[in-house]
Amino acid sequence: MALTKSQINKLGEKLRHEAIDADNLERLQDLRTLYDAPMAKAQAALKEKLRLDATSRLKTVNTIIDKLRREKMRLAEMQDIAGLRIVEEMGLGTQNQMVERIAGLFDGARIVDRRQHPSYGYRAVHVIPEVHGYPVEIQVRTRLQIYGHSPWRGLGIRRAARFVTVASLKVRKVWSSASCPCLTHSARLRNTSSRFGRRGLGFRLRARRPVVNVNFGCFAPDSMHD
Repeated sequence: MALTKSQINKLGEKLRHEAIDADNLERLQDLRTLYDAPMAKAQAALKEKLRLDATSRLKTVNTIIDKLRREKMRLAEMQDIAGLRIVEEMGLGTQNQMVERIAGLFDGARIVDRRQHPSYGYRAVHVIPEVHGYPVEIQVRTRLQIYGHSPWRGLGIRRAARFVTVASLKVRKVWSSASCPCLTHSARLRNTSSRFGRRGLGFRLRARRPVVNVNFGCFAPDSMHD
């Protein structure tokens, strides 16, 4: 049974301010299922008309409630309950072209570019159409944007610092012994340093020879990847 925006927002306010009971959880679960068919239709359209493979997911009950209590938004305005993700080996120009093609597939689709102002290292372009009256967030990301973000996602500052330390030790080891696919130069490492910025964690390697680009995806445990 479809819900009006007013009914959805009233449910959101209850979930935000009141103790969670079985009735409200059931209503939220019913709301989630309403996004399933629009998400599947958008996914099929991407495959059939643009030959793009997209993975799908519905936001869980817990993450919806957490977001309501963390951010000032109405439940009916939450645009990422239904989400699709496309990840390709491509540059920014190709990514822009893909975004335009996807937006052209859905009338009135909005585009949100999160590359210029990333949040905790997250970079992507979102195309958000309404399908049967429900928003579906389509994330378009390059593989480089995935690698640059995944190792840090969900880490606290202490865990992130520990990861940087372990990664730097591994870099030292492979640098002095053999070439490694995640290093762009095979010169010997002279020294390393880490830095912590106010807006997040940064990591750099210093060398007396050319500066090194490190793909941290080589060192991150599986649990740190998307």
